[in-house]
Amino acid sequence: MTLQTTQLPYEFLARWGADGKLQGCHVQWRYIVSDGATTLAESLSEAQAVTSATTYPLADLLDQVQAAAVAAAGDAQAALAAAQAQLQAEAARADGLAEQLTQAQERLAVLELGAP
Repeated sequence: MTLQTTQLPYEFLARWGADGKLQGCHVQWRYIVSDGATTLAESLSEAQAVTSATTYPLADLLDQVQAAAVAAAGDAQAALAAAQAQLQAEAARADGLAEQLTQAQERLAVLELGAP
């Protein structure tokens, strides 16, 4: 018996912010495992952000310009998340450097007090 898994579109979700502007879209896939004639199992994927890399069949729902706008919004959200993560990492690094500076200043003050 040969098993095959089929991936089908399941759900397209759009979310707008408090300002009424599109914030982003997510998609879900339905996976069906069958032996060719009988469905043996079905499952749904986690919701995945729509970006320019998404292969969801948006052309069935949106025209080309709309699909590009949805993908651009997803790309912007992904870029924002990456920038926020980088900002947090840099802030942590700055905190560490500030602590090192404080410690160096304290050591210098001790050395200056002990100087003839």
